[in-house]
Amino acid sequence: MYQKIEASLSELHKQAPNTIHGYMQDSIEKIDIEFGEGYAKQNPILVGMFMNACSRDLSASILAVSVQNLSDNLVRAIEDIKDNQ
Repeated sequence: MYQKIEASLSELHKQAPNTIHGYMQDSIEKIDIEFGEGYAKQNPILVGMFMNACSRDLSASILAVSVQNLSDNLVRAIEDIKDNQ
């Protein structure tokens, strides 16, 4: 399940505004669905907080996947060492 990030730092930097824009659009849509049309526009702080929560959730998920990949690789390495003794 290991996924290597192949984008350069420059490519990731260029992608960031698109990611943020996606968070903003999704946040506005979800807030308006929950509280009524136009609510997000009237409450930009809520939109920002929602975007922040989305970003933190993605970061936590990426970290969890990374830790799981590391754990899986360590287990395989230990098993390989045991098999070669």
